[in-house]
Amino acid sequence: MSTAAGPPGLSGGRRGVRVSAQRLLPPGWRGSGRRAVWRRARLRRAVAAALAGVAVWLVASAVLPAPPPEGVPVVVSVRDLPAGHRLSPSDLRIDRWPSRVRPASALQDPSRAVDATLGAALGAGEPVTASRLRGPGLLTGLPGLVAAHVPLTDPGAAAMVHAGDRVDLIASPAGTVVGSDVVVLAVDPADGGGASGLVGGPGPARPGVVVALAPAVAARVAAVTGSDLAGTSVTLALRGP
Repeated sequence: MSTAAGPPGLSGGRRGVRVSAQRLLPPGWRGSGRRAVWRRARLRRAVAAALAGVAVWLVASAVLPAPPPEGVPVVVSVRDLPAGHRLSPSDLRIDRWPSRVRPASALQDPSRAVDATLGAALGAGEPVTASRLRGPGLLTGLPGLVAAHVPLTDPGAAAMVHAGDRVDLIASPAGTVVGSDVVVLAVDPADGGGASGLVGGPGPARPGVVVALAPAVAARVAAVTGSDLAGTSVTLALRGP
């Protein structure tokens, strides 16, 4: 009785593949000798073990929880933002910083900064700190100071500053500094509808700014702005960052 054999083309193709694969091995690993066969068997077992290890690692990495990220969360700005800007979620992101370089007052939760107003300019990637923010009140974060409106005779002086800038208040024509390094809290709108306008008063409204002052300095500024002396006025000089 004859035994059925597989298709001759298939068996020949397998032998051809084996021969071609053996050409990639060192000379001592080729052929049908016992030592060469033994070496190839050990190679196959080693490759199979390596593949099994990779499979186990892939399964474990998919099942096991990822290690916690290094560093502590810090809320930073995604772009350059000017003083007086009202923060929105799109302005912020969370980075992770080493705890040793994280500012003590840096925020970790973006929700604490959303809708707050910047009291000073913020660069891209800079941490958002509590001291940079102003709440809904003009004097939030500025204990011991009062808010005072200062009318200005020069419209250009009001146009060059924004909320959060620091300025010197100068009485003219004497040139006396009546307020040094004070924080601008708000600026009258350009249409003259700010607090400096007088309802029913003669002439156009005078532009002005709202600044944070110590009570004694506020009294000194009020004495100058309320003076009846002709030509007495207050202008301001913008300080650099």
